[in-house]
Amino acid sequence: MDTYFGEGTSAPWQAAFSLSDRDELRSLATNAGLKNAHVSLDVKIARHPNPEEFVLGGIAGTPLSGEVASLEVDQPMELVREILSAMDKYIDDSGVASSAECHTLTAQK
Repeated sequence: MDTYFGEGTSAPWQAAFSLSDRDELRSLATNAGLKNAHVSLDVKIARHPNPEEFVLGGIAGTPLSGEVASLEVDQPMELVREILSAMDKYIDDSGVASSAECHTLTAQK
C-alpha cells in the first residue's frame, strides 16, 4: 500500500493488530473490573478459496478502499497481483491460508 499511496498509508491496515501486547490486554481487563484475567496465545488460520477476492475484500474493509477505487483502470488488479506475489507462500491449491497469532482473553465479572 505504501508503494502506491505513500509512506504510512498501510497504517490503518496494521491498526487491526495494534492490541498485541498481552500485558496491556490484561491491564485493560483488570482496569475494567474483570477478575481472573487469563491471556493465552493462539494461532488462527483463515482460509479463502479465491486469493483475489481475499485481497480485494481485505482492502475494501479499510479506509484505503476509496483510494484504491480511484486508481486508473488496471492499477487495482496490478496492486492485487503484487500483494498476491508477496503472499505466495500462503497460497495453495485450495486458495489462501492466512495464519495470525492472537491473544485470547478470558475473565470473569
